[in-house]
Amino acid sequence: MLSPLGSFIMLKQEIEESKTGIVVKTEDGDGIRKPKGEVIALGSDGEVEKLGLKVGDRVYFIEGSGEPLKDEDAEYLLVRPYDLIAVVR
Repeated sequence: MLSPLGSFIMLKQEIEESKTGIVVKTEDGDGIRKPKGEVIALGSDGEVEKLGLKVGDRVYFIEGSGEPLKDEDAEYLLVRPYDLIAVVR
């Protein structure tokens, strides 16, 4: 398993199947585009700790942010705290 370093946060993006392939889920039924994902792992930087996130939290993030990363068959997105815009509690 990969572990993010420093101020990185590892997300599993929520995706959905479509007839044209796999797309990132960006809509919540209200018509507003909001990419989101589940927190898989957290870096150990103090900036990350201030957010109060924990593994399993669902978060919204800025579209186009982060660095994609693949580990075996799983695909993740590494984002920084300033890429996150909201937590679903």
